[in-house]
Amino acid sequence: MSLDPAYLEYPRRRKGYDHDLYAWSPLRERPPVQWPGGKALAVWPVVSLEWFPITPSDKPFRAPGHMQTAYPDYRHYTSREYGLRVRAYRLLDAFAKVGMKASFATNAAVAERYPALVADVVAAGHEINAG
Repeated sequence: MSLDPAYLEYPRRRKGYDHDLYAWSPLRERPPVQWPGGKALAVWPVVSLEWFPITPSDKPFRAPGHMQTAYPDYRHYTSREYGLRVRAYRLLDAFAKVGMKASFATNAAVAERYPALVADVVAAGHEINAG
């Protein structure tokens, strides 16, 4: 069975993008990236702050990759708990030491259970985004 030629007909098909939001150009024709302050490298640190129940209800569905071992899953749970109580603050201290800002990908459960942590992240000038 061959592909219907009409499948490849698209009114906006052309070289580059299929929209006019911004111009397309091949990478080799673009000028070199200029980072602020003449820096040679840009880094965007994203810290994952997540909380999940120790025994999930699987409703409305089982989250992909959620707690892989038998329940109760103390190994993963304590690792995540340590991250929210200790590791996050160590990262905040490290970012402050070098003057770096980060994004913290955070689920709603963290905001509900650890409002002081979220407040400390924001007070340090970091960004909170949905994780």
